[in-house]
Amino acid sequence: NFLARNRIIAALSDCTVVVESAFKGGALVTAKVAQNYGRDVFAFPGRVGDVYSEGCNTLIRKNVAALVTSASDVVDMMRWNAVRSRWRSRCL
Repeated sequence: NFLARNRIIAALSDCTVVVESAFKGGALVTAKVAQNYGRDVFAFPGRVGDVYSEGCNTLIRKNVAALVTSASDVVDMMRWNAVRSRWRSRCL
């Protein structure tokens, strides 16, 4: 059920952020599904040689995911502030 659930989550989400994943981790499957759905994929880099950073580092190295180091990076790259500003100006 894990993979089916993550397909649904990837379809409903604006983007997918991978924080930690082994080289064959389930998060990589979710990232691939999100990319196939046309969603943006982001990953936090990890230490070189760390087993649970291999997945994120591979996503970044292969240009599957954009490198992010903070939540504000995701907000900026997704342009959520611009959308929020437009929404506020319409409501005022």
